[in-house]
Amino acid sequence: MKNTIVIAADIAKDIFEYVKFKNDRQIGKIRCCKRNQFAKLLTGPETFTLVMETCSGAQHWARLARKYGHKVILIPPKVVSPYRQGQKTDANDAMAIYEASRRHQLKASVQKTVEQQGLSALESVRSHYQDRKKSLGNAMRGHLAEFGIVMPKGYKSLRRQMPLILEDAENGLPMSARQAINEYWEDWQLANNKVLRLEKEKLKELNKIAPAKELLKVEGLGPVTTSGLLCVLGDGSAFKRAKEAAAFIGTSPKQHSSGGKEVIIGISKTTGHKKLRAALIQGARSVILRLAAKGEPSSEKERWLAQLIERQGENRAAVALANKNVRIAWALLAHNRQYIAA
Repeated sequence: MKNTIVIAADIAKDIFEYVKFKNDRQIGKIRCCKRNQFAKLLTGPETFTLVMETCSGAQHWARLARKYGHKVILIPPKVVSPYRQGQKTDANDAMAIYEASRRHQLKASVQKTVEQQGLSALESVRSHYQDRKKSLGNAMRGHLAEFGIVMPKGYKSLRRQMPLILEDAENGLPMSARQAINEYWEDWQLANNKVLRLEKEKLKELNKIAPAKELLKVEGLGPVTTSGLLCVLGDGSAFKRAKEAAAFIGTSPKQHSSGGKEVIIGISKTTGHKKLRAALIQGARSVILRLAAKGEPSSEKERWLAQLIERQGENRAAVALANKNVRIAWALLAHNRQYIAA
């Protein structure tokens, strides 16, 4: 029988607890170590399978373990919690991580490269300042509405009219409110500049990654959705087929079947990657708008989309195209293919 060694580790900032198994038999007690000691364990001569819960720092330790020849499995926290016995302690978590890793139908988390981690950080910061822009814009509009000044929707009208409103001394806006809103306006401009700068930086990084260049060729995929797909899908190896990738993101319809009767319902708004799914559907809507302006479809994909719009309407067609784009993205990443528009 081949000896298989598995180490299940509950990682934290400074203190790590792990348990070692050999051929499904526990070796010794659960051990506690510090950060540098855990690093020595990974860089030692003995190779093993390292199982961890997906949390802060897990991707770093996964990359270090793979560098020294270890196999790594990352497990989502929601999969681990049902196997925890007793109260929540680091020791019980380590045992639960091992028990969860033994499941045959385990859905492991995607392991990210340094480049994907960098893209994820860029997108997270960009999203933060984008949300800040929205919040500040809504706050300025709300305060101005209290003084009878109402602006049209959109950032374009905000950029054009806000300087004029703040400079107009005859619009009934008191000096105290004018100064306060001006603070918001300065913050909004700062956030807007940061969003633009981060978008340029992200596009520059995407152009350095070969799979990203192929994803950007797909109709309806831009820098935001491409970086999101790269971070969520990785190299595609975490999913056996395109259908699993689409269901993971949340672009596939939910199923509630029983007794051999299949019941397919709409996509969920609460599960999956909500922001990425929303961006994918928004990108699909832009394709539909261009197709309507274009008139006659010129490719097989456009003809499929036009027929779907006629049968089901634009909303369902947008979701279907988003779902199709996720599946295309998985195929490009998992099989290292080039995108050829059909």
